Amino acid sequence: MRVLQNPGGSSSGSAVAVAAGFAPLAIGTDTMGSLMVPAERAALYAIKPTIKLVPQEGLIPVTPEADAAGPMAKSVLDLADLLDVLVDAGKTKVPEEGYRAAVTGSWGNIRIGVVEPEKWMFDEMVTKYEEAATEQMVRLSVHENSGGTYFCQVARVQSRIRETWIRGPGCEARGTNLPRGSHR
Repeated sequence: MRVLQNPGGSSSGSAVAVAAGFAPLAIGTDTMGSLMVPAERAALYAIKPTIKLVPQEGLIPVTPEADAAGPMAKSVLDLADLLDVLVDAGKTKVPEEGYRAAVTGSWGNIRIGVVEPEKWMFDEMVTKYEEAATEQMVRLSVHENSGGTYFCQVARVQSRIRETWIRGPGCEARGTNLPRGSHR
């Protein structure tokens, strides 16, 4: 079986360049995962700085209230050094010796936030499952080439309660409820 992966996100070129060794560091932009997803898939370190902590001049914003430019690198120390260059020191308190000084290798004093989905998910009316819309997405995801074989994509249907993978018509019938990662 041949499994293809997508580096994901608009900063995937930057991530691939660093991972392949074409560049030691890169800057990516992020609105909703375009920096973090490619970095994660390329086994890099990245950080999405607080919005507007890094100047936005030169960015083509999707939304200025969510866009941020951030560093990606193969090491945490390189990431910290690039963050020193990017951050507008007038908008935050940068450690006296730079962000590199904050890289201690210790987990002491770390704080972890947890989001409770029941409190933060959209209401059922906002994310209501619509069967007709799902059928249309599945219909549009199946393509026939000139040889008569079908290229099948899988539509992901997500509601507050469940996530279901649905195969389109013309795809091999292996059931409609497929566990995450089992689609091809």
